[in-house]
Amino acid sequence: MPLRSNPRDAAPREYTLESPQPHLPNPREMPPSHPSTSTPVVPGPRTVRNPYILETQITLPRTLDEVFPFFADPANLEAITPPWLNFQILTPRPIPMRPGAIIEYKIRLRGVPIRWRTVIAAYEPPRMFIDMQIKGPYWLWEHTHTFEPVHQAGRFVGTRIGDRVRYLPMDIPRWVPGLGGLVHRLMVRPDLEKIFAFRQQRMRELLAPETISASAVNPALA
Repeated sequence: MPLRSNPRDAAPREYTLESPQPHLPNPREMPPSHPSTSTPVVPGPRTVRNPYILETQITLPRTLDEVFPFFADPANLEAITPPWLNFQILTPRPIPMRPGAIIEYKIRLRGVPIRWRTVIAAYEPPRMFIDMQIKGPYWLWEHTHTFEPVHQAGRFVGTRIGDRVRYLPMDIPRWVPGLGGLVHRLMVRPDLEKIFAFRQQRMRELLAPETISASAVNPALA
């Protein structure tokens, strides 16, 4: 499935999304402790600029009960993350998935080591969960994971796995006109597209049974 993006206004506007969608939390309000020893904290609303959108979806011949647990286990993130990111989970495992759970990682992006902290902002098994960055390389990172059974001619053919990311890179100095858009177009967006393309390929390898051919999934749905 091709990656899709949204057109952006020439001058980004300020707005606040309304409930029930979760929003970027204030990092100063988030506890640094392990989620198993702290009270769950769910992000509240926060005003953001018009974000970039990245969306992908793929349909694999697996049931919801097979697919959702794979993605709900943070330990499996390493298996679907490109090796060039040197991805590593720092939070002690097992990590209980629930609203307010905090997960810390470290990656190496273009050779630069980065620590990344996310919070599970919504968790509705087996259909959806949302993770949001509270510390890391983006001003806004909100990743919605969706899972939906797909039927064709009354017959179950698989589960559609969707990824939708609302994101904003860190601000570029305003005294350099157009630099932010140029950095996004030449570096940020291409990096994200490569990461999610790798992610989809690994999904096919890890979740599609070898006994089921790729033609079992309707190409129009993948």
